[in-house]
Amino acid sequence: MTRDGHAVPAGRIKILEASHPEPDLRSISAAREIMAAEQGLKDDDLVIALMSGGGSALMTMPTGNMSLADKQAVNRELLASDATIERWRRLNRLFELT
Repeated sequence: MTRDGHAVPAGRIKILEASHPEPDLRSISAAREIMAAEQGLKDDDLVIALMSGGGSALMTMPTGNMSLADKQAVNRELLASDATIERWRRLNRLFELT
């Protein structure tokens, strides 16, 4: 996962792009694709995942009655508030599966 315009050829590794810092429909698609990919794994399969800043925008899966528009509004409010990364993480855990 990377933000728009930052994908590079990576051989057999699939690179997905989505919006950052505000999630978009591709962010939900990416989260669904990654969740679906893990369904076929066996106990002896090895998965290496590298997560860095921006994961909550690049891969988002709002829960309950929260829509993508709601998630985008929360992101805009957090950006405007200069919230710390710890606050972002706490709120994301409340609103997302990812």
